[in-house]
Amino acid sequence: MTAMDEAAPIFRFFEKMSREGPGLPAFTKALFEETRERLGVPAGGAPLKAADMGSGSGASALILAEGGADVIAVDIHRPFLDSVEEEAAARGVDVATAQASMLEAPIEAGSLDLIWSEGAVFTVGFDEALAAFFPLLKPGGLCVVSDCAFFQDEVDEAVTAFWAKGYEGMRTVADNLVAAERAGWRFCKAEVLPPAAWHAFYDEADEVIETVRSDPTMADVIAEMEEEAALYRRYGDQYGYVYTVFQRP
Repeated sequence: MTAMDEAAPIFRFFEKMSREGPGLPAFTKALFEETRERLGVPAGGAPLKAADMGSGSGASALILAEGGADVIAVDIHRPFLDSVEEEAAARGVDVATAQASMLEAPIEAGSLDLIWSEGAVFTVGFDEALAAFFPLLKPGGLCVVSDCAFFQDEVDEAVTAFWAKGYEGMRTVADNLVAAERAGWRFCKAEVLPPAAWHAFYDEADEVIETVRSDPTMADVIAEMEEEAALYRRYGDQYGYVYTVFQRP
C-alpha cells in the first residue's frame, strides 16, 4: 500500500468513525458466544485461535479478545491497526495485528479455530474471501462472515443501480449460500443484522460529514455516503448485512 493510498479520502473519513460499517457490539458478542459453544469451547476454556479479516479499527476483534479468543486482526490500512492496538491496550486485552490483504493473510494453514469478518469481504469478493479462508481453518473450524445481500430476487431499480457501482458482485442471500456450499463449506446458520445498526451507523456518518464538509477532497466521499444513507432509509427492507456461519468439514 502506498502513502497515497493510506491518505485516501475514504480512509481519512472512516478514521473519524467508531466503526467502518453497520454493526452492533451486543449482536457480535452474542453471535461469538454462540459460535464458541458450537465449537465446544466453554467460557473460560482454552482460548480459540481466531482471525478478524478486514478488521478495520477492530470493533469485532476486540469483542472476540474480551471473550477469550487469541485474535489476530488483519487489515490493509495501518492506521486502523494502530487503533486496534491502542484500544486493546486500553481494555487490557491482547490483539495481534497484520497489515495485509485478507487474501494474503500471514497465517499458517490449518491453524485457526475461527475466522471472523464483518462487512469486509465485498472488497475482495465473497467467493474469493471464502476460498482464501478455507485452508487457514482447522477441520471443523468455523467462519463467520457478514456480507451485504439482497433479501429478495426482485428489488427496486434504485437499489440495483447503486450497488452495481459499489458492490458489483452483490447477490441474494440464497445465492451466497449456494456458492459457499459448492465451494465445500457446510452451512450452519444465517442471521440478519437489525436495522438499528444501520440507522446508528448513518447517524454517526451524518455527524462526521458535517465536520469534513468544508474539505474539497472529501466531496466524493460525502456524496457517496449521503446517497447510501438515503437509499437505506428508503429501501432498507430490500437488502442488508447477513451474518452466515460456515464450517470447514
